[in-house]
Amino acid sequence: HAITSDDALVLDEIPKNSIVIVGAGYISVEFSSIYRGFGADVHLMYRKPLPLTGFDEECRAQVADDLKGRGMHLYPDTTPTKIEKNEDGSFTVHYKSGDQESSIKTGLVMFGTGRKPNTHGIGLEEVGVKLDDREGVQVDEYSRTSVPNIYAIGDVTNRLALTPVAIMEGMAFAATVFGNKPTPPDYRTVPSACFVQPPLAYVGYTEEEAVAKCSGDIDVFVSKFKPMKNTISLRDERTFMK
Repeated sequence: HAITSDDALVLDEIPKNSIVIVGAGYISVEFSSIYRGFGADVHLMYRKPLPLTGFDEECRAQVADDLKGRGMHLYPDTTPTKIEKNEDGSFTVHYKSGDQESSIKTGLVMFGTGRKPNTHGIGLEEVGVKLDDREGVQVDEYSRTSVPNIYAIGDVTNRLALTPVAIMEGMAFAATVFGNKPTPPDYRTVPSACFVQPPLAYVGYTEEEAVAKCSGDIDVFVSKFKPMKNTISLRDERTFMK
C-alpha cells in the first residue's frame, strides 16, 4: 500500500491528487518539495514536533514555515496507524496525533522513515563482529570492529550517512592501517545540505550543541531577509542565515 524513495524515482506518473509522505528526514522533505513542485497536494506526517531531526532547532522551524508557505500540509507529532486501499485505487491513511485519531484519503503513500544497514547474510555474526541496536556494525574511533583485523566504514556503521563522510573515513582507515599513522575520522566540521525548497545547508555545531559544549557561553547571530531574486519576482520567501 506504500512506496519507498526507490519506487518514487521510477513512477509512471506524478500523483494526480495528493500524496501522503511519512517521515521528515532528508528523503521525506526533499521528495515533498519535488512532488509539490510538480503540483501534487502534499501531506507530510512525522512523529517529532519539527522536521529534520539533528539540524539546528531554529533552522528546522524555518524549514517547516517554508514548507507550509509552499502549500504543503504538515502533521507534526503524528503517527500513521493503518493504510487501507479503496475500490477506486486510492488509499485511506489512518493516523493518531496525541489523543486524536483521524484519517485522510490520498492517491499515493510514501514512507521515508530511514533505512537499516544491510548487515545480515554476509557472515558477520559467525566471525564475531558485533552489531548495534539498529543493526549497524559497532566500531571504535579508528573504525575497527570487535574483531581486531576487521574494519568498517560508511553507512553500515550508523555514523554520518553521507558519501563524502564515507570517503573521509576510508582515507582515515588507509592512513591508520597502511600509513602507520593512527587517524580517527573528524566529524566536527562536516558540511551538509538538504535539497528541500528552498534548500538548507550547514556546517559546524548547531546552537544546541554549541551551548552544551561551551556551558552556554556563546554568541548567536541571526539574519533574516528577502533576497533580491524574491523581491523582483514578488515572492514572500525569505532567506534565513545563522
